[in-house]
Amino acid sequence: MKAKPKVTRKRTSQKRAKTFTGAHALLLFPSGEDHKATLDLMRRFSAAVRYAYNRLLEGQTRENLKRQDGPLCFFSRLNTRHADDAVLKAQAVLDSARERGEDPRKVAFGGRKLFETLKRGHLSGKPLKELKREWREKRQGTLYSGGDKTKGGNLNLRLLVKEGALWLRINLGNGSYAHALVKTSHPNLNALLKVFPWRGSNQRVYASLPYNVELSLKDGKVYATFTWLLRTLEILLRLERPFLVNVNLPLKPKGFLWTRQSVRAYEGVVIPGEDPMGRPFYWFASRPLKEAEEGTDRWAVAQGFVSATPLRLDLTDETRLQPTLAHD
Repeated sequence: MKAKPKVTRKRTSQKRAKTFTGAHALLLFPSGEDHKATLDLMRRFSAAVRYAYNRLLEGQTRENLKRQDGPLCFFSRLNTRHADDAVLKAQAVLDSARERGEDPRKVAFGGRKLFETLKRGHLSGKPLKELKREWREKRQGTLYSGGDKTKGGNLNLRLLVKEGALWLRINLGNGSYAHALVKTSHPNLNALLKVFPWRGSNQRVYASLPYNVELSLKDGKVYATFTWLLRTLEILLRLERPFLVNVNLPLKPKGFLWTRQSVRAYEGVVIPGEDPMGRPFYWFASRPLKEAEEGTDRWAVAQGFVSATPLRLDLTDETRLQPTLAHD
């Protein structure tokens, strides 16, 4: 009997031709023990990411760090796949710092802004307590698992459908599992279950197609973000007419998000233009009114996501612009 060839997960530059779409959900744990075990795993994984980050700065390799007899598996009590994902997460943080021109040695896990606020020591009482809780959650509340079509879509964080409900099975790394109910009304949930909505009921989960899962901790609750590869054009073609889409691209997209337009201040200038088909359009000169809110196009791009904001075609209709122009 021949041994099966070893299968490795490859992250190649070919994936840059694609992007991600995703869905967000709250995880509900029927078992208190499962919830406690998941939080402990998130804490150990977060510590492994920080450890791997420092070792990468020293020049150590991914292959060395993820070994079964390596420090991540031994000290953090992670399986090799969790350890590998911790290294990949650390590498992403390192790459992001370098792309922004920041000193990688000064990266603050948990957030630089929170770190500086705590460092100043000017808070006390409830505000200080809340800030420390937020700092701990961001620093210790992360768990990521990359998708793999050879392992049923995702080996460590796997979606299961039971009696019409969607569940997440969490591999705790010690031969046991925790289970959580996936609770969301996110519009992309159906896209997660189906490969392509226009091709019937071919289920992504049932078909074992790869999807990434990242758990995060906020206000004591565990949330999950599911992302999966799709070509950007494939996503945009799903829009029904009559819509335009304003697409903003960061340097190296790590995902895809449908967004709303950020709040901006109109500067009293309308700039006429012409699209590739010779149709007129107008730019409203504007500037950011305030910090970008979560869910807006500016926020998404700042986080490294492709931002797609649907715009109605009638916004480019010259006759409909006249009442607006009359107020100048």
